[in-house]
Amino acid sequence: MEIKFSRIDPRQIGNLVSKARKRESESCITAAIQPIVEYFELDHSESKQGANWELIPSEDGRGKKIRKELEASKGIYIFYNSQYEAIYLGKAKKQNLWKEMNLAFNRDRSAQVVWTINHPDKGQDFTPAYLKLRPLQKIKVILSDIASYFSAYKVDTGLIDNLEALMIRGFANDLTNVRMEKFKIG
Repeated sequence: MEIKFSRIDPRQIGNLVSKARKRESESCITAAIQPIVEYFELDHSESKQGANWELIPSEDGRGKKIRKELEASKGIYIFYNSQYEAIYLGKAKKQNLWKEMNLAFNRDRSAQVVWTINHPDKGQDFTPAYLKLRPLQKIKVILSDIASYFSAYKVDTGLIDNLEALMIRGFANDLTNVRMEKFKIG
């Protein structure tokens, strides 16, 4: 049996290489940052050990699917307050998004503060503010006290640090993040 080969000219090879490059470039762009869930309402529930809060109940069907996707991914996440304003941005590079987000959700940070008035609730009757003014004071809060929604994005691990630094700079005056992340160069 004799096999005949037809000649391929250089232009055909060039076209094939060009098409392969374009397809690979498009594939890299679409795979680099993928939204998992955006502006998802938090429905925090106690963890199995009861030591802290989990973002959403993961026993129900939807919660189980979201948890599974977050456990299989590394990337960037954002917590929002009840007005959909970004209040915290973080990354999950060493561990999965689910674990890192739950740790951040429960972490005690001195930088997260809100202004409030301390109203006594034990052993005292109510006194109207026009009779007894109480000063505004800052109190420490944790994300589980102030966060209402979250977004999570699967990000190529080579992009996580710089994407986090860029996003923190974009939200710098809105976030409770303490550190201003640096760009990794080289």
